[in-house]
Amino acid sequence: MFLLVAWLTQNPILALILVLLVSVGSYGYLTGRVLGVGRVLRDRRAIRGLGRTVAIAQHDLTARSELGRLLVGLGRDAEALTALEPVVERQPDLAGARADFGLALLRLGRVEEGETHLEEALALDPKLRYGEPILRWADAASRWGDHAQAVRLLEKHRELHSSSVEGLYKLARAHLRMGDRARAGEVVESALAAHRTSPHFKRRMERRWWLASRLLRWRTG
Repeated sequence: MFLLVAWLTQNPILALILVLLVSVGSYGYLTGRVLGVGRVLRDRRAIRGLGRTVAIAQHDLTARSELGRLLVGLGRDAEALTALEPVVERQPDLAGARADFGLALLRLGRVEEGETHLEEALALDPKLRYGEPILRWADAASRWGDHAQAVRLLEKHRELHSSSVEGLYKLARAHLRMGDRARAGEVVESALAAHRTSPHFKRRMERRWWLASRLLRWRTG
């Protein structure tokens, strides 16, 4: 591609820039990451606005809850704890804030506290965000090598959101890491089937996990 574009433009530097732009754009389209970049930019703008709101009205628990949720989504867990702690203390029955607080604690290494808050949040609302907190909890378990717990959590997530390609891919991967290739193969086929039957917008959003599932299929076949 570079040679062709360089020949057409007679400018190797311009050709290199164009090839890089096409490559990055194609990768972003195939994996759905272009959409993810837009979301991150929106979330960062929202965080700045909510940060100003909280600085002026420190007792605005609604703004704190939303700020904490966005910070957790971007992995800024220490900041999320600061935002969410007053919410959890004053309104412990807010399942979403409790779950976000628990995830932040978990990822900062305060595992027992984090799991307690997550369990209590899910007791308040077992279907919270279609199982998103359970999925992130499973991510943390996978990172510290507890694949048995990851499987338990991802099976629970599957009960709530059986068409999630991300959840099914991660469940298949957890089974494979535990040495159960047959079960991993069954689940990865479910992930690919879920992608085929999803609406177009959802297929594009989860294309990254479809690609990962295709690669995982080779390892389980």
